[in-house]
Amino acid sequence: MSPKIQAIIEQAPEHLTKLLTEAADQIEEALVAAAAEAQAQEAEAKLSLGFKITMNLDRNAVQYGLGWSVKHTLTSEATLPDPNQPSLPGVTMSFESPGQDTVTLTSEQLAKATERFKASK
Repeated sequence: MSPKIQAIIEQAPEHLTKLLTEAADQIEEALVAAAAEAQAQEAEAKLSLGFKITMNLDRNAVQYGLGWSVKHTLTSEATLPDPNQPSLPGVTMSFESPGQDTVTLTSEQLAKATERFKASK
């Protein structure tokens, strides 16, 4: 094993501990943000921590870095037209319920109602 690699093996744990200690408050804030984001997205809470070792061979130096991030994801859904299901103009659907007026919807109204229903979930 080369002396450079041996030096990194010895130095890296010390630098990781130092960087984590320096950033402890900020990482704690990121943990809280990750939990809040996960709750809003109804997903698992995740925080990524990355420890990076960069060797500069020209200067014979090593740089140690620590990064963290909370993943933010927004999703949206849309319906694509199906060429096998062409739109049928003039087609309606009626709903009847005992003691209630009959409701008739066009295919466009039914599609909009379906989208609103999906969005409310």
